[in-house]
Amino acid sequence: MAPGATPFLGSGKLSGGGVVLRGFRQGDADNLFAACQDPAVVEWTQVTHQYTRDMAFDWCTNPPEPSWVITAPGTEHSDRFLGQVNLRIHSAHYVSLGYMTAPWARGQGFMTAAVRLVTDFAFERGAQRVELCVHPDNAASRRVAEKAGFEFEGIRRNGELLRSEVRDLAVYSAISDKV
Repeated sequence: MAPGATPFLGSGKLSGGGVVLRGFRQGDADNLFAACQDPAVVEWTQVTHQYTRDMAFDWCTNPPEPSWVITAPGTEHSDRFLGQVNLRIHSAHYVSLGYMTAPWARGQGFMTAAVRLVTDFAFERGAQRVELCVHPDNAASRRVAEKAGFEFEGIRRNGELLRSEVRDLAVYSAISDKV
C-alpha cells in the first residue's frame, strides 16, 4: 500500500442482512434533506437547525469517504435513502462509525444491519477496534449499538461540543477477534 493510502477507501457496495449500502447519488438529496428536518436528527447529530436542500445536494455530491447510503431492495422502500453510515478513520487500527436513520426507516432493523456490515468491512480491512459514541439519552442509537453486538464501555464525560453545548457520550466498541 502506498504511503498515506488507507485500506478503507474505495469500499464500493456492501450488502447483507436485508440491506444494500451504496454510495451517495445526487438523487438522494431530497430524501437526505427531508431526513435532516426531523427533530430527532437535529437533536442527536451535528446537523444544523438551518439545514438546506443545497447542503444536502453538496453532501450527496461530495460525501466524506468512506460513507454509504442505506437501502433495502425488495421492500416498500426499494432504492430509497433510508439513512447513512460514515466510517471515520483514526488509524489503521481504530475507526469509528457515525450514522443517522431517516424517520421513515426507523424500527425496521435497517441501521442495525448496516452497522454490522460496516463493522465487518472495517475488520476485514484490518481495523482492530470499531467505536460508536452516542448521547446517553439517545435510546434508539444505543439500541442499534447493542443489537449490532457492540459492548458498552462507559460514559466519556464532556465528550462532544454540539451547538455550543458540552455533552457526555456513551461509548460502545466492537473488537476484532483477529488480534
